[in-house]
Amino acid sequence: ADSATPVLTAHADHSAASTIQALHTIMPTHNVDDGGLLMLAAHVLATLGTALVLARGEESLWAVAAWLRPIIRLPRPVPLRTP
Repeated sequence: ADSATPVLTAHADHSAASTIQALHTIMPTHNVDDGGLLMLAAHVLATLGTALVLARGEESLWAVAAWLRPIIRLPRPVPLRTP
């Protein structure tokens, strides 16, 4: 690793301050002038989309299952012979 790459070892200090400092050195900061508001809007849109999928996903799955039920025949259990 070069001098600009932070190195985290297994024996690093695990306090909250050192963790935050390590994250600031690893991750670039976002500036509002660099499209930060656009990135925020994209994250909000992605969150709303995910919430919609989670809210309607199970309902859609049951609708597809009801549509496929007449087409697909599930196997029936075979009775065991007792001696």
